[in-house]
Amino acid sequence: MFLKGANIDREELFRILVEDYENVKSTYTNTMLGEPREITYAKGKLDGACMALGIEYEIIEEKIVFKTFMSDKKVFELPFKPEKPW
Repeated sequence: MFLKGANIDREELFRILVEDYENVKSTYTNTMLGEPREITYAKGKLDGACMALGIEYEIIEEKIVFKTFMSDKKVFELPFKPEKPW
């Protein structure tokens, strides 16, 4: 319902979230205390959107594959190539 109200489709929403997650992974690195909160927050946004739409994701090599929960049918995939933080 929100997606129709915002005039955005599911693939476009996930493209935005994956770009955000990729940007954060390229900018921040793990510290001695673990993952920075920016990475956790970006991953949480992606997880929340997946749960709301009933799909899951898996990072395989340099792409993110989105699949349905029950049948593991591939819905779509997006490139995922975060750079190493300096």
